[in-house]
Amino acid sequence: MKIDSMEKLLPYSKQLNLLYVEDDLSTRKTFSEIFVELFSVVYAAKDADEGINLFNTHNIDIVITDIEMPRMSGLEMARIIREQKHDVPIIVMTAYIENKFFIESIEIGIDAYLLKPVEQKMLLNTINRIVSNIKVVKSLHDDSRYFQVLTEASIVSKADIKGTITYVNDNLCNISGYTREELIGKSHNIFKHPNTPTTIYKEMWNTILRGEVWSGRMENLNKNGNSFLADTIIIPLEDNKGMISEFIAIRQDVTEYVNLKRKMNAEMLKKEEEQRINEAKEAFLILFTHELKTPLNAIINFSKYIHTKLINSQYLEPLKTAKLLKSIISNAYDMLDNVNNILDISKLQANKLSYAKRLFSLNKLIISLLEQFDSLINAKHIEIELLIDEEFEIHSDEYRVKQILSNILSNAIKYGNNKISIEIKKSNGTIEIYIEDNGKGIANKESVFNLYEQGNASLIKRDTQGTGIGLYFVKLVCNDLNIKYTLEDSKRLGGTRFGLLFEMNNKNKEVDR
Repeated sequence: MKIDSMEKLLPYSKQLNLLYVEDDLSTRKTFSEIFVELFSVVYAAKDADEGINLFNTHNIDIVITDIEMPRMSGLEMARIIREQKHDVPIIVMTAYIENKFFIESIEIGIDAYLLKPVEQKMLLNTINRIVSNIKVVKSLHDDSRYFQVLTEASIVSKADIKGTITYVNDNLCNISGYTREELIGKSHNIFKHPNTPTTIYKEMWNTILRGEVWSGRMENLNKNGNSFLADTIIIPLEDNKGMISEFIAIRQDVTEYVNLKRKMNAEMLKKEEEQRINEAKEAFLILFTHELKTPLNAIINFSKYIHTKLINSQYLEPLKTAKLLKSIISNAYDMLDNVNNILDISKLQANKLSYAKRLFSLNKLIISLLEQFDSLINAKHIEIELLIDEEFEIHSDEYRVKQILSNILSNAIKYGNNKISIEIKKSNGTIEIYIEDNGKGIANKESVFNLYEQGNASLIKRDTQGTGIGLYFVKLVCNDLNIKYTLEDSKRLGGTRFGLLFEMNNKNKEVDR
């Protein structure tokens, strides 16, 4: 027998098992064909005894039974089933309409009473109603179990509309260090961490009071003052009038995860920093070795030339010999400056560099530096322009100022083309000295004062000279001696313009007068 309007039957019925008890063979066969199309499994029994046996040995979701059967009636069987499983739905299909059967059915709690002959539409409507009830009950049961599992696995609390705690689970007590008695009736502010901005709490309250779910990561304080991090979801709950009555907060402790992530990031940054330092050291060694080899080669070659001439008793031209010796001395000073810069930087970084301040002549200092670099200046055919129209004396550490100017002048010689200008003047209570060149200039004028930096070029790939420590040394010493330094493009020569500004203190002013 086929069923009409099958689409009207709830699909959920195909997940259920049916026990059908009917002593009449023909009726049992007819309805069994119908039920097979409706349910997952149909267990058909010819009497109540067989029905009870099938119920006890199988998972039965619905029972449909006749009343009048040999040895035991369907209602007696229903009573026994109810005692074993009180919530299983039972439908009675019978030809009997006596009041006693109705009353007994009500007492047992029969869910539906259908009179034979049963119309197909009535049967389907009844089964649909029973199946729908089963689905709702199961859904509620599943929700209850889900909530139970959720509360067991999460940190859960409830609060009223004012934020007062009304419920906490064991997990919240364990992580916070508080007992239930210490938390119930208190505000959630008890967990507030000073590191959490008040704007987060404001946004959270605005969201949940609109009836929307709020989620975010919050840092909390436990009873001992230690912090714990939790990914938090706060859900507004409504009463039967649709008004927000309470909030449920579900948290997941992510403290260990975040700390592990921070540790991994710190280790990664440390490794990157170590790699950067190693690369910088390697690049510096390459550059510094090259910078030392250049003057050292000149010293060795010129010295060997003079030595060879002397050994062979050959005539040494005085002017040429003097020039070679001067070049040897100049290159030796260049090497010494590089070595001293490195040693002094180490002392500066350890705050162990000492200073001896006194009055000295800037003019004489400039002349001595030009003499020191004379061989390099002549070798590159550089024209030196001196814009100094009077005697200038300052009160500072002469040796350190000479080191500063030596580095700046050295850069102008190395990176300029064929002209360098040196100017000393007074301006707004300062004595200023400017060294300009007509080279390509420096694009990144800030990074050039960092350790091992040389403008925009790569340390290893740079094709010009320089160790990359000179201007870093200049910056450190200037800061210590309170000397202002400037670096800008030269408007007159087109290259770079270095400036040093010395404040005119009382000792300077006395000398100037």
